[in-house]
Amino acid sequence: MKHSPIVERQHSMRARRPSLIAPFASPVRHRPNNVERCHSERSEESCRAGKKLLRFAQCFALVSATVAAPALAGPVPLWNEITGDGSLGVTVDDFGSFGDAFQGGPQWLDNFDPSADPIHGELPENFVTFSTAIFFYIDPSETGDGTHRGVASAHSGIAATYDDGNINCVVTRPNSINNLPTATDSAFFCIGPGVAFDVELTQTVSALPTGPDGAATAALAQQYVITNTGSETIELITVKHTDMDMPWGGGGPFHTDDVVGVDFAEFVRPQIFARDDELVTADLTLRTADDMWLDPATVDVVYFTGKQTVPPPPNPHYPASSCPPPGGSGTDFQVWNNYGAPNCWKNYIPSVGHDAPGESPPSMGDVSIGMQVELRLPVGEPHDVSFVTQYGRGPQNAPPQVMHQRGWPGQTRPYSGYIDPRTNIAFPPAPPETQGLTEAYVRFSDNVFDCDGSDVDLDNFTLVETGDGSPPALTVVENANPRHSVYFRVQWDAPITLREWTTIIADVCNAGGVPIVASGAAEQGISDSDRVDVGFLPCDINQSGNVNPLDLLRFKQLVNSPDEYRPADGLPEDLTDINRDGVFNPLDLLTLKRLINGVPPLTEPWASQFLNSPQP
Repeated sequence: MKHSPIVERQHSMRARRPSLIAPFASPVRHRPNNVERCHSERSEESCRAGKKLLRFAQCFALVSATVAAPALAGPVPLWNEITGDGSLGVTVDDFGSFGDAFQGGPQWLDNFDPSADPIHGELPENFVTFSTAIFFYIDPSETGDGTHRGVASAHSGIAATYDDGNINCVVTRPNSINNLPTATDSAFFCIGPGVAFDVELTQTVSALPTGPDGAATAALAQQYVITNTGSETIELITVKHTDMDMPWGGGGPFHTDDVVGVDFAEFVRPQIFARDDELVTADLTLRTADDMWLDPATVDVVYFTGKQTVPPPPNPHYPASSCPPPGGSGTDFQVWNNYGAPNCWKNYIPSVGHDAPGESPPSMGDVSIGMQVELRLPVGEPHDVSFVTQYGRGPQNAPPQVMHQRGWPGQTRPYSGYIDPRTNIAFPPAPPETQGLTEAYVRFSDNVFDCDGSDVDLDNFTLVETGDGSPPALTVVENANPRHSVYFRVQWDAPITLREWTTIIADVCNAGGVPIVASGAAEQGISDSDRVDVGFLPCDINQSGNVNPLDLLRFKQLVNSPDEYRPADGLPEDLTDINRDGVFNPLDLLTLKRLINGVPPLTEPWASQFLNSPQP
């Protein structure tokens, strides 16, 4: 998102004020440290602790501290000022990394005190995370053959583990102490071959509202404001990877009994969570602080998880390549070697599948989670990539919603607010048949059903339209992903009405019987939670609601400079495949000119035409 304060929808962070720092416990480690894991999984040569960059970064930080006081060159302890249940203390470095992965060196712990579990009773305060850090990648091929990679961390254990990157990050303003214990801010720059960007980081801990069973909840928000300071636009992949331990559960190694899952309903964006076996008051949940699809710079947003013994199947929404099996003690090395999340791991939960809510069983080995955001960053324009790590209660049972994303394959398509600018009639030599949209795909935030518990069918959708006419009649509603019930194809018997808006309204419930509801967001100019609006105005390439000379200019931009002028939502062919033959070719420009000028079989030109109503 473009730069804005750290405020998460539904949860605003507490005010920051100075106070004393809470003491943190240092529990006994039971697993190999990162360097030991490195030597067991990577080559000896690549794991040598080449610390030249680290020493430079430390020296640079110490110099910076003399001109940016009051500050600390290194990790600072944050605390949400809660004593007892819900207390969260996290020691964070200037880049936002922390964890217990540093045996033999300092341990930067995230200590959380959960509420009593309904079955197992009181749970002690303990550390949660083995290691977490921010990684940067550039992979133009999207198949793991990347060009740039780097890790942002001040700890020697992480620097030694990932010592073969070519994006190097150095602190320019160490962690501030002005707003301790609840917040700190810092700055760093990263540079690699042909790549340079600055990052402003604000880290805040807070208490959140309790869960429905009174489970205490806390959060760490980390806001990275990234500004491309290079000479050309870059597509930067930012990965927040977390390898958790969650040591409360009993039986066997404590890090091998964790459940992992994903929820879409509570925030209408993915939040991945880990649970210590059957405990319900000590979840660890990771999500982006904002819906990144609202930022036009967003290229992709994915979640990923790894169970040590479960290789994911091919991902239908990404190329079949880039699919190493999980292994070792988590997925951090495979993500590093792949220059980002492997394609088969994107949006995958073990035993659940791709692009669907649900959770894995507690077996199948060690687990880790991650969020990956890819942004197309023009030079000089700051954008937020912010993450929230939540401790305590897990995702809550929320009403299902239509997920309004970008109108890409696998998402709600067409996106709500799309105006179909393509032809309404076939030109010779084809028969002059009426043309237009006759189907849509609707994606929900949860598995949905009829509210009587039966499967979704024609009775669960309704078509309405602006104007005085009657909308087309629904003919087909089918599950487009039969393994789950989150994605549906909706078809009707005739093209939607010209110069009007057609609205697809869903009437469904989740598995718990909670119904979808209209949020009223349309009144604020936001797509409503239970519907999709689609307009029909041939030649309206720039989606303005009227046909004017700028539409032809927009068409030429999309055709001649697709990278520079790619649409924020939908695919380029949604605006350029004017004759609806499935491909762009010179006939599309010819068809556009015929539509504008009113060439027969048209009865009038579309120049200067407009939609009869605003989007409902």
